[in-house]
Amino acid sequence: MSQFKKWKCRASAIGHLCTNREKITKKQFEDIKILEDEKKTGVNVLGNKVSWTPTKATRLKELIEKRDAPEVLPEGVKTHLDNIFRSEFWGRKRLLFNKYLDKGNLCEQDSLDLVSHIDKFFYQKNDKQFENSFISGEPDNIQGRVKDVKTNFDMDSFDNADISELYKWQVKGYIWLLISELKIWNGELIYCLVNSPYHQFLSEKTSLYYQMGMPSEEDEHWLESVQQLEKNVIFDVDKWKEVYPGHDFYNTDQNFSIPPIIRIKRHDITLTTQDIKFMKERVKMARIYLINKEKDVLKTIKQT
Repeated sequence: MSQFKKWKCRASAIGHLCTNREKITKKQFEDIKILEDEKKTGVNVLGNKVSWTPTKATRLKELIEKRDAPEVLPEGVKTHLDNIFRSEFWGRKRLLFNKYLDKGNLCEQDSLDLVSHIDKFFYQKNDKQFENSFISGEPDNIQGRVKDVKTNFDMDSFDNADISELYKWQVKGYIWLLISELKIWNGELIYCLVNSPYHQFLSEKTSLYYQMGMPSEEDEHWLESVQQLEKNVIFDVDKWKEVYPGHDFYNTDQNFSIPPIIRIKRHDITLTTQDIKFMKERVKMARIYLINKEKDVLKTIKQT
C-alpha cells in the first residue's frame, strides 16, 4: 500500500493546497447570469430589447464550460507536493534556518504574553497535536477559540503585515481540527511585535561591527548605529531589563518602549462548510498526485 494513501496535510501548509479556488472570476460569474437572462428574456441589464447572437451564445458556452470544468491541481500546488514527496519518500528536505524563523519560534510565548496583557487573561502555549482524516496541526492557543500568533521580526515587517491566503487557510485548518471540541467556527490571526532574543541582538551587533570596519567603541557613528540597533530589537524596555538584567544599554535615554496596544494586530477568521469541503477535495487530489508520483518512481527503479 502506498505511504501516501492516508497522507495528511499540515494545517500550517494547507494554504499551499488551497490556491486558485475559483475557476472563474466574480465578473465572469456575473457575465454568465447576464447572458443567461438575455437569452431567456431578450432584454439586457439596461431594460432594452436585444437579439441573441451567435457571438453571445459562444461566449456563454465558453464561460459555462470553464465554470464546470473538472477540478485540476494548479501548477503551484504540484510544486509544493513535489517538495512533500522529496521530504517523505526520499527523506530529503531543505533545512531552513534564519533569524526571522528563529525569532518566531523562540518568542511564541512572549507574543502570547502580549495578547494576554491586552486581553487581561493568561493565554498559554498549546503543545497538543490535533488531527482528523485529512489534516493535522498544533494551534498556538485554543483557550476560548483558536488563536494563531505570528511574531514579526521588526517594526517594518509588523507595519506591513496583513492577512495572507496562506495564514488565513492555516487558521481555517486549525478551526476545523477543533470544531468538535470548541464548537466555534471562527478564530484569530494575531501579529505581534515583541523584543528579539538577546543572541540576535549580539549577532546583529557583531555583523554591524565588521560591516563598519571594526570601529572603536568611542567612534560616534558606531555608537549611533548601535543605539539604533537597540531600538530596532527592543520594543518593551522594562521587559528587556527584566529578562536581560546584565545588558549595558548604549542608549542613555531608555524611554523608547512602544505601547502594547500598538504592537498587536488582530484578524478574525471564519470557517465555512464550503471551506471544509474544499480542503477535503484538495487533500484527496494531493494524495492521488503523490501516489502516482510514487508509482512512477518505483516503476523506474524496478526497470533498472
